[in-house]
Amino acid sequence: INLITREAENNGFSVGGAPGTAGAHQVSGEGTYTCGDLRVIGGAQLHQRPDWNTTYWFNNPIPDDPFAAGVPSVQDATIRDHSRGAFAGVTYKNLTVMSSFTEWRTAAFVRGTVGESHWKRGFADVGYALEPSDQWRMNLNATYTKNLFDIEEFPHIGRDSHETLLEWANFVNPTARDQVTFGVLHRQIRGHETFFGLGFPLTISEGHRAASAAYAQIDHRLNQQERLPRPPAAQVHDVKAGGGGPQRDHHRYGDQE
Repeated sequence: INLITREAENNGFSVGGAPGTAGAHQVSGEGTYTCGDLRVIGGAQLHQRPDWNTTYWFNNPIPDDPFAAGVPSVQDATIRDHSRGAFAGVTYKNLTVMSSFTEWRTAAFVRGTVGESHWKRGFADVGYALEPSDQWRMNLNATYTKNLFDIEEFPHIGRDSHETLLEWANFVNPTARDQVTFGVLHRQIRGHETFFGLGFPLTISEGHRAASAAYAQIDHRLNQQERLPRPPAAQVHDVKAGGGGPQRDHHRYGDQE
């Protein structure tokens, strides 16, 4: 859904779809709403490709593999490809909130067992922009991402992980030819894996880690036509969401109006 880089400029909505053979179809829709400083945009998509019925041949290179016991060497398999997703974004003055969801189902082949894998991902971000002075702009951001994965058939597992990211980014123009970019961020990742093959959930692995970082960058324009190369600052988002969303300074230093 290519809506993250768009802004709501008027009120309206659109819906479209396309049918295909053997049950294939695609449906999508999007809408925008504005009222004063409030801007809302959202959309959703649904995709389904035809199921692929095929013959699966399994030649296990491991003799007497206990995890593949009883698995036939030739099986009829159905490979599915179904997906859906949605996005919503709200901007009010300097505050921006956005969220997205994606899901995908397809075939899985593990040690000769034919099954179906199920993937889900959710994302949410809250950002706020401030201007302490004419020469100083800053962005505050909090981002949360959650991932889910499971296979009901062998190996009967489910995985659940999430990531939290906090960032404070600053853009300071001490002179007409200089810009200083600096900020700090903190990230935390946590997840676990569950085994369901015994008739009850059993956590078989779990872990987490956290990290913090700081970055700084100085740009100086030599003249109106050229300036020193500017490598991207670490972890500063390059997505323009309007308002206080995760974004690099839109009117970047050295750009001409």
